[in-house]
Amino acid sequence: MTLVQAMRTDLPILRPDTSLDEAALRMDHARAALLAVVEDGRVAGSLSALDLLQRVLTGGQNAGVATVGDAMVRNPLCCEPESSLEQVRALLRTHRQPSVLVTEPDGQLVGLIDVFDVLGALDAASAAGPEPDYVKQVRGDD
Repeated sequence: MTLVQAMRTDLPILRPDTSLDEAALRMDHARAALLAVVEDGRVAGSLSALDLLQRVLTGGQNAGVATVGDAMVRNPLCCEPESSLEQVRALLRTHRQPSVLVTEPDGQLVGLIDVFDVLGALDAASAAGPEPDYVKQVRGDD
């Protein structure tokens, strides 16, 4: 299984001017702990459930007034669609993050993958046997 096959692409996106109340509702509806913040068609940041809670609970801000732009991480952890699952697992482990945004080199959002998706895909891949050579060629691994 490849990153593109394992990642989620059906997630809602946020804008910097979205209220934190609305962001929380979208996260809950999508059952996602992290959402991308997109501005002008490019990833501008990310907002995790932890970012949201910290801003509201410890920052003392009203979730109906504060915006995603106030709480988002401006340089989120990202990888490219050609990344291998092993590379993504190492990225998540190195940065101690539960999720990573998948973006094109120009910053356009492609999807999101979390540690559970990565581990599930790696388990499925090991059960299916070795990765075909043509997949490695597409990624440029040879």
